Amino acid sequence: MRVIATRLSDLLERNDKRTVKEYLGGFRCTRGADLQEFLWNKAIMYEDKGRSRTYLFVDADADGKIVGYVTLSMTKISVTAKSVLTGGIVRKMDLHNGETVGYLIGQMAKDDTVTEHIGGTMLKFSENMLYISYRQNGGRVICIDCKKELLEFYAQEGFTLVEPEPDERSGLYRLVKLF
Repeated sequence: MRVIATRLSDLLERNDKRTVKEYLGGFRCTRGADLQEFLWNKAIMYEDKGRSRTYLFVDADADGKIVGYVTLSMTKISVTAKSVLTGGIVRKMDLHNGETVGYLIGQMAKDDTVTEHIGGTMLKFSENMLYISYRQNGGRVICIDCKKELLEFYAQEGFTLVEPEPDERSGLYRLVKLF
């Protein structure tokens, strides 16, 4: 499989929304129905409103089948008294009243048919894109919210857990990584 990344915004510039929406509808991620739902029903709207940027990973050898995607945006990051971050990380985050703004890898999923481990490739691509933003605009924190079963994967990729318990609303754990 030869995977290449393409911006959703590029597809929208070259095609009408209905055609793009149909193309996105070919993506299946039953392990994360919320991830599938985002790509099918929210990604175009978020792109139009400038809330995020979605990058599709397509199989160049399979007529451009979407094999995965990531969505990048900005977010507010809060660090409470329950935080398990080291003092050094907290100082480098340059918090004001326990908060800062950072980059969010908001969605990351692969298609059900993909057996290859492409998560690391998608994550590295995301970090590279965010590094370009960091170099041009500042902002040194990347964060990602994930389910418990993915904590070890992100820890191996250099992310650090912010709080020992998941967010009450989403049930997700927040992790950060600094440039």
